[in-house]
Amino acid sequence: MKRYIILIIVILLFGFSLYYFVGKDSIKAQKVKTTILLNNDTVFEYNNRSWIKVNDSYINDYNWKEFDVFLDSTYKGKKLVWHDDQWYIFDKNKNAVNYNERFIGVKANYEINVKDFEIISDEDNGYANALLSEYHLPATSELTSNDKVIVDIDNDGENEEIYIISNTFPMDTEPDTIFSSVFMIKNNQKYQIFEQHHQDDVYSGCLPYINSILDVDNDDNYEIVLTCARFSAQEPINILYKFDKTKFTKLISNE
Repeated sequence: MKRYIILIIVILLFGFSLYYFVGKDSIKAQKVKTTILLNNDTVFEYNNRSWIKVNDSYINDYNWKEFDVFLDSTYKGKKLVWHDDQWYIFDKNKNAVNYNERFIGVKANYEINVKDFEIISDEDNGYANALLSEYHLPATSELTSNDKVIVDIDNDGENEEIYIISNTFPMDTEPDTIFSSVFMIKNNQKYQIFEQHHQDDVYSGCLPYINSILDVDNDDNYEIVLTCARFSAQEPINILYKFDKTKFTKLISNE
């Protein structure tokens, strides 16, 4: 009898340990719900560990709903949203709030963490020159983006560098190759985030920038919302990326 009691205690302790170290985080992840509003017509929803892009026909369902609004990664409080040709924001009395900054609206069942970041020009030009050489373009080629973001993306206490380099939509030249590249440098290693190139068409491709860096699934790691502006009236591309210590994974896109 004593042996069975000991066996039952061991099984209970094992079950508790399994729940504490594995099951608890799994249950927590399943309960996370997030809705993200971006740019003109993009809505991403996260529920039960899955992402979906909300169909355009349902976008008006979010009108006059309250979201946590961030402009250029700065929290502006809870605002009412309205969609027409873009996302408009209003205070609680439905007074319009004008803005020109990068917009993201978030509604979640946990406290959203958004990282502030600064975009600076990369004066070193080493990575830009390497890309120009790769695409057989002269070092004097016109670049429409050559920027760097310094931010702790994986929340390990050490900053990483994210580079955004592109010659998309040149003003003064017509290069043979149009390219965009976004990548992170961590411990002298390169991790590609986004890359695109086209031949002989200055109107193809898209010009990328980082919209937001935030924890979209409440796991204490931060994801990147990358937006890529396209020519004329074409809808911008929005892509959500997650870094898993070895590579960046595309979670969802509006393409």
